[in-house]
Amino acid sequence: MSSGGLLLLLGLLTLWAELTPVSSKDRPDFCHLPHETGPCKAKIQAFYYNPIYDTCLKFIYGGCEGNANNFKTNEETLLDWIYSSNLTQRPCFCPGPTWRPSPKPHPGLLPFSLQ
Repeated sequence: MSSGGLLLLLGLLTLWAELTPVSSKDRPDFCHLPHETGPCKAKIQAFYYNPIYDTCLKFIYGGCEGNANNFKTNEETLLDWIYSSNLTQRPCFCPGPTWRPSPKPHPGLLPFSLQ
C-alpha cells in the first residue's frame, strides 16, 4: 500500500473513532458507583451519574463520606477528568462541582474557565 493510501486509512480510522458513540463503559470507575448518602444527617441535594440511563439523577447527600459519584457542578467534573491520569476515558457529567476535594492542576496546564 502506498504512503498516500496509508494516510487515507489512518484519517478514516481517526474519523471513525471520533464519531463512534461514547459508551458508559468508557467512563472512569467512579461513574459506575451507586449514589451513597453517607452517615451524616444533612439534607443536601446532589447528583450522581447513572450509567444505565447515561445521565445524572438527583439524590439527597448527608454531608459526609459517601463516594466519588457525587456532584454539584459540571465544570469540576470535567476538570477531574482532564487532570486524571487516564485521559482515554470519557468523563461523567452532572449539573453540579464534586463534593470531594478538587484535584490539583497538572503542572503543564494553565488555569482556565469553562464558561
